[in-house]
Amino acid sequence: DSRAAFALTTAKIFSSLQDRKGITCEIDKLQWLVTSNIDEHMATNWQEPRIDAESVAFLQYTSGSTGAPKGVMVSHANVLHNSALIHRAFGTTPESRGLMWTPFYHDMGLIGGVIQPLYANVVVTLLAPVDFLQQPSRWLQTISDERTTISGGPNFAYELCIQKITEEQCVDLDLSSWQVAFCGAEPVRADTLERFTAKFAPYGFQWEAFTPCMGMAESTVLVSSTGPQQAPLIVKCNVDALTDHRVEILSTAETEMSDDRHHDVQTQRLVSSGRAWFDQHFRIVNPTTRIPCAAHQVGEIWIEGPSVAVGYWQRPTESKQTFAAYLADSGEGPFLRSGDLGFIYKDELFVTGRLKDLIIIRGRNYYPQDIEWTVERAHIALRPGGCAAFTVEAEHEEKLVIVQEVSRSHVRTLSVTEVINHIRRAVAQAHELEPYAVVLLRPGRLLKTSSGKVQRRANCQAFLQGQQDVVGAWRLSEEASISALPQPFPPSLQDGQPPRMDASVISHWLIVQMSKRLPIDANSIDLDKPFADYGLGSLAAVELVQELDSWLAQSGHALKIEVTDLWDFPTITALTKHLAVKAEEGQVKSSSAPAFPLAKENVLTAGLSSDVTPQSGALYSSTDTTADELDDEMAQLSRLLNR
Repeated sequence: DSRAAFALTTAKIFSSLQDRKGITCEIDKLQWLVTSNIDEHMATNWQEPRIDAESVAFLQYTSGSTGAPKGVMVSHANVLHNSALIHRAFGTTPESRGLMWTPFYHDMGLIGGVIQPLYANVVVTLLAPVDFLQQPSRWLQTISDERTTISGGPNFAYELCIQKITEEQCVDLDLSSWQVAFCGAEPVRADTLERFTAKFAPYGFQWEAFTPCMGMAESTVLVSSTGPQQAPLIVKCNVDALTDHRVEILSTAETEMSDDRHHDVQTQRLVSSGRAWFDQHFRIVNPTTRIPCAAHQVGEIWIEGPSVAVGYWQRPTESKQTFAAYLADSGEGPFLRSGDLGFIYKDELFVTGRLKDLIIIRGRNYYPQDIEWTVERAHIALRPGGCAAFTVEAEHEEKLVIVQEVSRSHVRTLSVTEVINHIRRAVAQAHELEPYAVVLLRPGRLLKTSSGKVQRRANCQAFLQGQQDVVGAWRLSEEASISALPQPFPPSLQDGQPPRMDASVISHWLIVQMSKRLPIDANSIDLDKPFADYGLGSLAAVELVQELDSWLAQSGHALKIEVTDLWDFPTITALTKHLAVKAEEGQVKSSSAPAFPLAKENVLTAGLSSDVTPQSGALYSSTDTTADELDDEMAQLSRLLNR
């Protein structure tokens, strides 16, 4: 789509790609250049291109339909304007210190982690994303060590910290320097902010540090945010009113009702995404009539301002639909149509949902129709056009639920376990998602409109209320308890002695751990079936590697396990043989070393040194090899997330 002809890479990544030639035809078409091999004398041939403020600086690809992401044309003027917005909104000063762990292919990581430190002349520490996923405590520990003032991520990142960081890992934390804890890229949840504050306030974290924001690649990145050290505004709304596109605020966090006047009303708490900055503006518009909504109405969020991008690369029709909206009554425009629904209260923006049911999980966007298409083709017993994919809140984050009709000819002979396993496997392979629940319905029981369109919200309500005609179902919370599973060590190894390091011991452990994550018995796990076929998502893969590394270290065999080992050795048989060979070759670390320590070379300190002028755009690092090592880790995460 981008018409890219060349790809710049490191020697290590290029060598890895050479071993996989032919796997991805699009990659094979590129001419690959290893930057360390380029003759420096070729720099004399460089000619300065003719560019101006409106020239395209880069294409930021945003989620689209399966196989068809859209490239947002971001101009140099867009980048400079949005950088100024971020600088002002976050209250950046020369004394500020940032920390970013989000990938550079994500607009949050690119603008916040690479461009903002150059624009604002501040130091930013770059933490490899895979290091955060493996052990979330590294994020907070690095903030503490580096005296970071600005850092953040999607809502799920704060949830991971709540769930994964132990009290022992908090002992040396000092988060008092953290002034801006931005949160965006997916819905911000009041409960998450409150529980994060409750857990880490004893270690210096301040509630006022939370900076909820809204971002879009189509608007470079930042659309709105609260100001620095401004407590998040949380409102409690009437759910029935929101469903009817009306705003009925029952209370705010500051004026919580102490009486029971609303005890019989279903409510939802919403977190403000802040306000627009400088000459950026947004309007709440009726998406059908294109007339501005009244103050008490929910409508589509339309955005205008210098940060709004040029359009989509090579997509003139879609660009016109999204970037060239005009108000029907006044003709004012053009506006960017966000596709988000929301309202304005006390001059702050509140996002209530998506106009087209876009699914957002862990900061990544998915179209429900794409997931539904995958599910319907997962097994012959499934009825075409009979699927609904949506999310529900469970365990304090959005989880994927799939509801699918069974064809009439297969109802009596249906193997529920087989069909559900096929669905989970198909969704994992196509979308890198692990369903929270899969429900099989009788034919004709999926809720649709009179014209045959799937009613995702109605099916979601039916699921939550248990009002479905179910043939069979599976839910993640119904997995077998750990106590009911085989022990990770063979009986002869329960005497405290370290296990002999061979493939059978590791295989046994992996089978047990896989059975905890899958809706099948441990005895049914095929040693030669790829991990991805079992629906093992990216985050689950990272957690599995971390647990394996910890288990081996505790048993006296601390091997250096890479996250990408699950990709390079994609079956239990292949992985265990690989690890056994490593053990035999003596590639062993000290058994007393902690599992997954944060290597210094995985942290890059980027910024402008005091003896370099801002125009030079210099970067400096803490070690000579830091940049290459970080590139390698970024490539590892990219391979896991974007296969």
